[in-house]
Amino acid sequence: MLDQGCISWILVGCGVQGHRWLNRLGSRCRGIVDLRPPDVKGICKFSNVQDAISSGLGFDSALVSVSSEWHFELCKILLESGKNVLCEKPLCFTFSQLEILCKLSIEKDKTIGQVTLERFNPNIHTNIKFLRDQKVLEFVRLGLKPTHRFEEGPVFDLGIHDIDLYLFFFAEKRAKFRFGYVDKLENTIRSLNSISLKSQVDQMLPQILMFEDAVQLGYNVLDSIDFLRTEIQILNMIRLEELKNPYETIFDLELDLGGQDE
Repeated sequence: MLDQGCISWILVGCGVQGHRWLNRLGSRCRGIVDLRPPDVKGICKFSNVQDAISSGLGFDSALVSVSSEWHFELCKILLESGKNVLCEKPLCFTFSQLEILCKLSIEKDKTIGQVTLERFNPNIHTNIKFLRDQKVLEFVRLGLKPTHRFEEGPVFDLGIHDIDLYLFFFAEKRAKFRFGYVDKLENTIRSLNSISLKSQVDQMLPQILMFEDAVQLGYNVLDSIDFLRTEIQILNMIRLEELKNPYETIFDLELDLGGQDE
């Protein structure tokens, strides 16, 4: 849990992942926006974002942790009201949505960023030299089927974290991605070249601190717009395949942005 600091937050969405964020934000969190907010002493509760904004509650930043389908709309409302926004991935689905959010962040002089927890994964950093020496990277993410399309699932919603790892650390390499579904929790896999990406280390605290640094340094967009455009392009490749074959057992994707020969 973080101690009280100069950046104050509200949490938008308090489901399973939202509860995790709430625990890390600690006393920095001034309010929760949720249809069924938990009863947490000393924290204001709101049923929608507009009420939180108009309430006069003092907060600098919002952490958006709701279903992906609502990310763009909520980020836009919060930026328009002059708030910094850290949002779960994916930030949005189209280039035009991205342009709107980036333009707003500049006009309002606020920071917009998306959650990139896997960049803080200690298993990546421990093995970074080994991974960079590999000719081909093989990402595997097998998980449980979500109950509806925009819940956390291994293909569309969580697979983008592996895409982010690839673009951020290894974009010059050829990569193979295997996303898919298993029936039991014990059969889930998250790995990169057979290195497990499952970690007990808390990756949320460094994400919050990095975002707060960006706010204090005056960054408008946490990642470059070109980087985010590339993520959206790849995300929509996955999305199209899922629409053609919803909940297929296995989905494979290959990327070679560096143009290397096999």
